[in-house]
Amino acid sequence: MDNESVNEIIGNLLKLSNSILGSIVPEDAKRHFRSACKEALLGMIVILDNANEKDKKHESDNLKSKKQVSQNINISD
Repeated sequence: MDNESVNEIIGNLLKLSNSILGSIVPEDAKRHFRSACKEALLGMIVILDNANEKDKKHESDNLKSKKQVSQNINISD
């Protein structure tokens, strides 16, 4: 499922809970919808954390690949 679909589902669930129809929906269903929203958000957090870790690893690999060249400098009076 792509991000757009997840966003659409979450948006629709939020709209449902805030609409007149939301007053007709049984409390058990509302609880399930809230849980679904929570799980979707937790899933998005995992995706973002994973992307962040990949970015950090990529950045670290780039720094390691750049070799620092050092030379001894002979200083004499």
